[in-house]
Amino acid sequence: MSAAALLRITEFIHANINQPLEVGTLAGVAAQSRFHFSRVFARSVGVSPHRYVMQLRLQRARDLLRDGRKTLSEIAYATGFVDQSHLTRWSRKIYGVPPGRLRR
Repeated sequence: MSAAALLRITEFIHANINQPLEVGTLAGVAAQSRFHFSRVFARSVGVSPHRYVMQLRLQRARDLLRDGRKTLSEIAYATGFVDQSHLTRWSRKIYGVPPGRLRR
């Protein structure tokens, strides 16, 4: 994937992190087919587009948790997770702990 296309994609993801982000939408931003985009993105970044988005969402959620001003459900909504449970599942999957433990 070209550096320019990768930059467009990452800027789009960061700008829309709280919105549903489907592979088809990201492929459209890169002006590529879904299949080609997924393969080239994974080769360029090291993870699938979905995994990349979820990791960015978790990083943002972790920052908001440490800030301490929002509830867990508000943070889940603000970072694009379907609900608090969805955030909790991904937190356990990536960090090995529930999001409440990330407040520290």
